[in-house]
Amino acid sequence: MDGAERLTITRPDDDAATVEVAGELDAYSAPALEAALAEHDASSDLRLVLSGVTFIDSTGIRAVGTTADRRREGEPRR
Repeated sequence: MDGAERLTITRPDDDAATVEVAGELDAYSAPALEAALAEHDASSDLRLVLSGVTFIDSTGIRAVGTTADRRREGEPRR
């Protein structure tokens, strides 16, 4: 089982860029979240909804924090 199978990422169709995450956010699934978040550059608003996350470890927290730092600094997406 790879990380993508343990994590569900949806992007509701509305005005704001929203990434909704459900499932386990850990070392296996964090790269999938990082890839989804990298699709949105720092010039646009981004809403991250974690209410469906059932487990998050330090790797998942790092993925969220690193993205927030990158966006705050205005770095282009990778």
